[in-house]
Amino acid sequence: MTDAPHETCDPDLTIAGLSIWVWESVSRGDNFWDANWLNSTIRVEAFGSNVEVKGTTIHLSDLLFLRSEIRKLAGHFPGSFTLNFSEPYLSLDFECDKLGHVNIVIRITPNCYEQKHEYRFAADQTCFGVVMDQLRRVIAKFPATGTLPQQFR
Repeated sequence: MTDAPHETCDPDLTIAGLSIWVWESVSRGDNFWDANWLNSTIRVEAFGSNVEVKGTTIHLSDLLFLRSEIRKLAGHFPGSFTLNFSEPYLSLDFECDKLGHVNIVIRITPNCYEQKHEYRFAADQTCFGVVMDQLRRVIAKFPATGTLPQQFR
């Protein structure tokens, strides 16, 4: 991994102030849950603040769940969902009102025992299309190892 991915290439996934660069797949076995870990850099930026986490912090199931929930939410307002990533470094809350305004809460920590950082962003439901395209590309770049669980098919 590079020390400064945000200076060398565009992120693979962006949602409001959240940027994620996925560098490689790391297998911890041959079944779906042990395999499919992703080395990544996660960064959240807002005026006067940024927090970054690097390492094997995302499981492919996190991205598959995000894709599934955005697909459900897009065009079906109001609605909401929460994604607590497999590792405790990141969580996302999406709440969409009946007009398509989206409130996004991002919680990130490089050290879950000593730090908590929460960011709040406002967006519009039109961001879902871009996010879905980005998720499609990342999931295609790092295809699943092992049998894909039914909920992600």
